[in-house]
Amino acid sequence: MTLREYLEARSKSVLAAIGVSLLSVVAGIDYITSTRYVLEFSPFYLVPVAFCTWFIGKNAAVVMGLLCAGIGLATRMHSISRLSALWDALVWFGLYLAAIIVLSQLKKLYERERSLSRLDPLTHIANRRALLESATAALNSAKRHRTTISLAYIDLDDFKQMNDLLGHAAGDKVLRVTALSIRGALRPTDLVARIGGDEFAVLLPETTKAAAERVIWRVRRALEETMQEQSWTVTFSIGIVTFLRPPRSISEMLGKADQVMYRVKSGGKNRTEQREIAA
Repeated sequence: MTLREYLEARSKSVLAAIGVSLLSVVAGIDYITSTRYVLEFSPFYLVPVAFCTWFIGKNAAVVMGLLCAGIGLATRMHSISRLSALWDALVWFGLYLAAIIVLSQLKKLYERERSLSRLDPLTHIANRRALLESATAALNSAKRHRTTISLAYIDLDDFKQMNDLLGHAAGDKVLRVTALSIRGALRPTDLVARIGGDEFAVLLPETTKAAAERVIWRVRRALEETMQEQSWTVTFSIGIVTFLRPPRSISEMLGKADQVMYRVKSGGKNRTEQREIAA
């Protein structure tokens, strides 16, 4: 976990406390340097301002900018004229506002690119990268709270033959419709991701075997109804794995689900098989 990810996971109150601590450090050094050495330390107030902009929000950053300008004004009142100190404070507050606007726009662009990098461009659902990130978070939560976790693999039967027969455009449409059908049948806490050409994975955090069976039954029913509406002879092989104890790694979790799905494929396809793993 990176420092950014760690900070983004903290509450607003914790982040505010960190911002105030940064301000205190900068203000303390500013006071010492201005009284002893008459050095300009105002640019360093950008550190708490930038921190608040990125991790808390624009409004909190504006408040931090006001505090920084006010502290800078109070610090310089003894060494320069009040008018000059006030002018300096206004100038620096204007610069803080400019920094807040620029950083806010940069964060929007960053979050947009981050979101796009986690979407499958064809189906507009999560991709493998997003699945791995979500599975890591769900696995860590399962380890902390000692809860079950389930994962399902869904594979379209004989998709390659259908793709060759009807063309890639038709095949792409099948994949898009399949993704939408799966997503529409899931709970808000579940995640569907496209992890291969015609393979999808469904992450079911804190889900027991019985609950996973109910969710995937809804998914299969939705898929079958959609295929009938489109007059497509597409069937699905589904493997579900429920871990009573969290697996050691994401690779193990994905591998076990993949094994169950391929057992379904080798056993005749177009059915669902479920496995519960105790350890």
